[in-house]
Amino acid sequence: MLIIISDLHLTDDSTGKSISEGAFRIFRDRIGDMAFDASKRADGSYQPLEEFDIVLLGDVLDISRSTLWNREAPGDSGYVRPWHDLQSATYIDKVDSIVDAILSENARSLRILRSIQKGIITLPPPTPEGKVQFVSRNIDAPGRLPVKINIHYMVGNHDWYLHLSGTGYEKIRQKINREMGLADSVGPYPHDPNESEGLQKLFAEHGVFARHGDIYDSINYDANRGRDFPSLGDALLIELFNPFPETVADEFGDELPDDFYRHLRELGNTAPITMAPVWIAGSMRKFGLDVAQREKINIIWDRLVKRFLESDYLEITDRKGVIDYVDAIHPILKLTSPLDIEQFSQAVLLLKKRLTTSEYSPSLLDALHEPAFIERQARYIVYGHTHHHRVTGLEAAEVDAQPFQQLYINAGTWRPVYSLAEAHPKNMNFVSYKTMTMLAFYRPGERKGRPFETWSGTLGLNAAEAGI
Repeated sequence: MLIIISDLHLTDDSTGKSISEGAFRIFRDRIGDMAFDASKRADGSYQPLEEFDIVLLGDVLDISRSTLWNREAPGDSGYVRPWHDLQSATYIDKVDSIVDAILSENARSLRILRSIQKGIITLPPPTPEGKVQFVSRNIDAPGRLPVKINIHYMVGNHDWYLHLSGTGYEKIRQKINREMGLADSVGPYPHDPNESEGLQKLFAEHGVFARHGDIYDSINYDANRGRDFPSLGDALLIELFNPFPETVADEFGDELPDDFYRHLRELGNTAPITMAPVWIAGSMRKFGLDVAQREKINIIWDRLVKRFLESDYLEITDRKGVIDYVDAIHPILKLTSPLDIEQFSQAVLLLKKRLTTSEYSPSLLDALHEPAFIERQARYIVYGHTHHHRVTGLEAAEVDAQPFQQLYINAGTWRPVYSLAEAHPKNMNFVSYKTMTMLAFYRPGERKGRPFETWSGTLGLNAAEAGI
């Protein structure tokens, strides 16, 4: 059995809430049930699984979404950005400090994940006839059999730092391995499954090809420099979206209610992120800011936009003589300077359909171009990244006179989500909920011969969480 989950986006709490420990308890209980079901074989017998694997498919620790990047100003000791010298002590120390903050903030959730690896999942033994021997559901009950679970980490566009080589990064990874109960490994966490022989073997045994999928999103992956380099998405987060709520709080102080600041900090959880300006404008309306307060916030936004446009990221990444996204971003963001946020948000809403479509990459169209699909090496092409769980048929054929089906599956996300209310988008109201998805794939004969299953759930926020 192979379990895949993606896009947990565990943060240090400086830019919005992570999903709660309750989700990890649900996950622990559900995979225990899945392991029991997988032990029921296609021939009618019961053979308890001895072990199974969990793959974390990227964007697990959200290192990009932290205001610790913004603690120092240019020229200060410790100032660094993801597009600076990746092997400098200052850079490694910054990544290390953010990872420490994330691990600390999510310690209770990670303790549950670690317990899964340490053998908390147990199964009833079989009878001599190969049937289920029903014993107490208590995991410590005599006779129950522990299941070995191997947890593997793949990186995406928010945790690509863990793909970097070097002694400093290896120390960070070993710390993560201990705190998360990951399978013993040495070296960078893989971004492409072809970087790990173990993952290739594991995926082949389950008919799966899986990657985070950020390589198909030009905003969040620089195809010219590869995964060991930041994207435009990183730069926008670190220079604009991350510091914006904190800057507003610093400059307004007690003038605005705490609930407004908490609400504003959740802009990183808006889906898609292009709706962030709409979230800001909607927050000002929701909390009834007056004209002077809105104008002050516009000035803060304008200042941060100008700082981003002057950042060395654009200078470093701009390819001379080539029209690319760096050239495109200048006129778009410069539009925000003479316009206030609410006016800019209306422009975003006019382009919503186009922007939303561009955010949902990868897609099944990308899956159709994977060699694993074309050469029929995998039945299931699995991506994360979009935060939208989806199961779509790609091909139904016969191979060696046997039916052969191929599907595209997106692993969704584990996080609070705020989506624009579609009935009246110009009102800039958002619907909020928590969501989590898990995928399971089975070897031939497991789970009575069924090849896969997916589970996706949503949980409405209570009044305090929703800021009501």
